[in-house]
Amino acid sequence: MPVKKAITLLPLVLVLALPIQAAKTSKPPTSRSRPLQSVGIGCVSPPTGWQVSMQQHEGWASGTIREAASGRFVSFSIGTDAPAASPTRIAQFQWLKNEKLGDATLYYGLERKADGHSILEATVVRSPRVANFITPQRGDFDGLPSLLSIARSYSEKCPEATRKK
Repeated sequence: MPVKKAITLLPLVLVLALPIQAAKTSKPPTSRSRPLQSVGIGCVSPPTGWQVSMQQHEGWASGTIREAASGRFVSFSIGTDAPAASPTRIAQFQWLKNEKLGDATLYYGLERKADGHSILEATVVRSPRVANFITPQRGDFDGLPSLLSIARSYSEKCPEATRKK
């Protein structure tokens, strides 16, 4: 009987494993292949079809990076604010990961809100400046690759030619 159950479950296991393996082997487009866009304090390379809107403030900037086709968006704030995703806030996250980005650290995770919904957050910390990127849509797990692509592409250095566009 256990052999029959194992054989019956084998197709299900294979179907579930294929997308995971494909995700591991496929490479996302590099931010270098996409144009830089100003976010007030620095630049990002949003995915193709995404548009940046921002407001410059004294010492900080905020705005959204929106996918025109779906309406999905990432909110951002860049300045000396507290990090949205950080080890000091670990209790509020279902999971929190980090990676080095040159001289910066990227923290990203899924935060549980008091009302039960969860949002994806990413923070690039390059002292003293912090760049927070958040997908406020509820349960938008499909947005994680775009969120990470945007956060990983963030640079404080923005060529002057890009700012004039």
